Amino acid sequence: MIEKLKKYRKWIMGAAIAALVIFIPKTYGGVDQAGIRWEYNILTLTLRFEAEEGSDGIMYDYEQMSCEEQEEDWKSPWWKYRTFCRKVIFGKGIHYIGYEACADFGFLKEVQMTDEVEKIGERAFFGCKRLRKFQCPPNLKSIQVEAFCESGLQTVQLNEGLSHIGMEAFSMTPLKKIDMPDTVEFIGGRTFYCTDLKEVTISKGMNVIPNRMFEACIQLKTVTIPDSVKTIEDEAFSAYYEYPAAGLTYLCIPKNVEKIGSRILKNNQSIKRIRIESTKLKHVSTKAFTNINPDVVFEVPKEKFQEYQQMLNRQDMPKKPHIETF
Repeated sequence: MIEKLKKYRKWIMGAAIAALVIFIPKTYGGVDQAGIRWEYNILTLTLRFEAEEGSDGIMYDYEQMSCEEQEEDWKSPWWKYRTFCRKVIFGKGIHYIGYEACADFGFLKEVQMTDEVEKIGERAFFGCKRLRKFQCPPNLKSIQVEAFCESGLQTVQLNEGLSHIGMEAFSMTPLKKIDMPDTVEFIGGRTFYCTDLKEVTISKGMNVIPNRMFEACIQLKTVTIPDSVKTIEDEAFSAYYEYPAAGLTYLCIPKNVEKIGSRILKNNQSIKRIRIESTKLKHVSTKAFTNINPDVVFEVPKEKFQEYQQMLNRQDMPKKPHIETF
């Protein structure tokens, strides 16, 4: 008997697998309280969302990350598949991706969105460590706070028409390069707290470089600040305290800047030259250039030499700054 079972073992196992495929459901899903239909396919490991007829396409804001300690109504019905899901599709009728919609989906590798998506909610893809790339849909207007924070993003393609990027939206990701479309008008603080970031082109639609926007970007060598910028806020390009030798070696402050906050290059001991092209400075913090390389050379407009010399001499620096004119 045992010999016969061994002989037909492969056939028995094949039949058992076939039975599982035939009789066990391949998909699980339903419709949530916002009228969003969701479906998870256990064979393709794909989660799909579509808006039901009558739904406004605005996903409900669930709270996923601590759902084990929360009321049942606060967590999404697809949360249980987060450790298996490899692909997420936001399909027909979805306009807004909800709070923590796919947060902590540790094995998620691909996200697809239709042209209808206009807003990505807070922490929507927080902690998606295996998500390596993302292309914004063409009609996306807003990426909210911490949307991709602590994800595995190495490349992101931002779309023309995007206007708002929330605080820490891409913080603590391995991004290497950022090209912002000129439609971006607002970016929150610490948005690009990325230690691998090397090159940045800032949107011509921005007037303010916010507080700690590029903090800890220890490999950042090239940053292009457009003439539209009028304010550089506190610690905008501050280096991480554990890497004082890293960071920018050259910074150009463009011609329309009127205000510079404190410690904009804090802890950067490798900065060699700071070129101030602006002739419109109205307020410069006395600590604007504190905690930087004391041997840095300042380049200032010839016609503003005396004024800017007085300003720089008031800086909290260990020795008198070296100033050149152009």
